[in-house]
Amino acid sequence: MQESLDPRQLKSKKKIHEALLKILAKSKETISVKEVCDEAGITRPTFYKHYNDIPSLMNCMSEDVLQDLRDSLIIRKKILIEDVTFNELPINMIALFNHIQKHHVFYEIFLILKHDPHFVNEVKIILEEFISIGLHYSTPNEEKLVLPLSLLISYVTGAYLESIIWWIKNNYSYSPEQMTLMLLKISIKGPYTDDMGRFVRD
Repeated sequence: MQESLDPRQLKSKKKIHEALLKILAKSKETISVKEVCDEAGITRPTFYKHYNDIPSLMNCMSEDVLQDLRDSLIIRKKILIEDVTFNELPINMIALFNHIQKHHVFYEIFLILKHDPHFVNEVKIILEEFISIGLHYSTPNEEKLVLPLSLLISYVTGAYLESIIWWIKNNYSYSPEQMTLMLLKISIKGPYTDDMGRFVRD
C-alpha cells in the first residue's frame, strides 16, 4: 500500500524526482544525495525522510512509472478481431501513448539515454502481458493465427517497444490516437495496401 503523504511531503518528493531527472539528463554516471538536494532546493534530512539513497529513489520512481503503465493498459472492453473497426480506437492503446507522453522525460532517459536494462525488461514484460491478454480476447481460436502464439506475442511485443522508441526519437510527431491507429492497422492488415505478404498457416 502506498504511503499517505501530506501536500508538503508530496511537493518535496516531486522536487526530488524532478531534480534527479534533470541531473540524469546531463548524462552523469554517478549522482550523490547532495547533488539531488542542491538541485531540488531541499535539505538532506528531507531527502532521507523519503529515500535511503539514490538507488532506492530510482527504484521508487521506476516502480511508480511501471505501475502507471500497468494501469493504463487494463483492457476494459473485449473485442473479437472480426469486430474491430478503425473508427473506434481501443482506449487502452491510446492510454499507452498518453502514458508515455505523461512520463516522457523518464522514458527519454531510462529507455533511450541511459537504456536501463532492468526498466526496459520490465516494460517488455508488461507489454507482453497486455498483448497476450489482448490476443486471447480478440482471437480465442489460435487456429486463426498464421504463426505460433508465443512467436506472435514476442514479435508484437518487440514491435510495440520499438514503435515507442521511434515515437520518442521522432519528437512525438504523431498524436497518441494516430500512433494507435497505425499500430492497429499494421497489426490487423499488415504493412501493405493490398494482400501482398499474407500467408496461410499450414
